[in-house]
Amino acid sequence: MLHNRYPMFTKGRILRLDMLEELRDYPRGMMDILYADLSSGIVAGAEIRLEENMLCITPGIVKFAGRLYMLKEEIRQPYHETGVLSVLRLRFHPELRHQDYVDFPAEVVLDGSMADPDSELELARFKLKPGARLRDDYENFADHATEYNTLNRIHTPYASIGNSTFWPGALRYYAEAVLRAGGGQPHDYSFAMQVLGSERPVSRNVIQHYIGLRLGMGYREYDYAHIHKYLNRILNDIQSGSRGRHDYRPGGPQRMLVD
Repeated sequence: MLHNRYPMFTKGRILRLDMLEELRDYPRGMMDILYADLSSGIVAGAEIRLEENMLCITPGIVKFAGRLYMLKEEIRQPYHETGVLSVLRLRFHPELRHQDYVDFPAEVVLDGSMADPDSELELARFKLKPGARLRDDYENFADHATEYNTLNRIHTPYASIGNSTFWPGALRYYAEAVLRAGGGQPHDYSFAMQVLGSERPVSRNVIQHYIGLRLGMGYREYDYAHIHKYLNRILNDIQSGSRGRHDYRPGGPQRMLVD
């Protein structure tokens, strides 16, 4: 049976345990149901704002190993000019049991190690040269993966149905660039409209199918670096006015297929 029940706190009524349990369980149960089909990754928020020598992680929701975590307040993480790779990530710790509650703690870590997929989730990476300024104002789609002095988030997993998916911010940038450029193929405009019109991040499978169809390589699994690489290749084709379809199959002839 379905219910929409909430406790009535009125003068003269006895505060019962089941009334408090209703307040405790309803929000958590609602969140678990809404996001049950999502993979690990960022669900909402958790954007990164740059200040001088400070990475500011905005409030948000993250899912990891089937469990939701809420960043209720902005987290400020100092960074330094090291000249080598720095990786900002969330580290999830085993549960801690107290007398009154169970805690699943997580902390923000910034150092030169890659994220451990069993206990960590990457938020960003960068290589900042001494004397340089870390930036997140991208000049074009390719610039999202610039190695030095640029905040790189293309390796950050976002929660999606089935598998974690590509950074929605960069994907929206790509979609808008496709529509501005014109001269693309129907696949390009259909994909761009789906990206810009979707409330949730576009699934990784959709992105990989689009790449396979557009470049004639068929469907394959790609890591985030290759997704960015191939999307950038497609965008360059569109912006250069190429109306054909290149054959980019590994080992295949680099020829133009004319529709």
